[in-house]
Amino acid sequence: MPHKDTFTWDSIITALTKSGFLDEAFKLFNSMPHPDQCSWNSMVSAFAQHDHFEEALDSFVRMHREDFLLNGYSYSSALSAGLVDMKMGIQIHGSMS
Repeated sequence: MPHKDTFTWDSIITALTKSGFLDEAFKLFNSMPHPDQCSWNSMVSAFAQHDHFEEALDSFVRMHREDFLLNGYSYSSALSAGLVDMKMGIQIHGSMS
């Protein structure tokens, strides 16, 4: 494929994470020229669903620091990971508005 748009990148990342290839998906995500909100949410959710809670929370924080809009999907994925770390879970809950 000569040109990959963000939708194509996101589709490949989603396929990799659903197959359990989190390391490969994260490498691909980090090589994306312009990840979008969907890209970020896919990684946060995938890490949380595969019990990689620290990585899920790190990605959530990084997403926030890079000024991406956090939506209900972002928060629900981060909160499911944040339940392992009560202090972080409380901070995530408190940041919801």
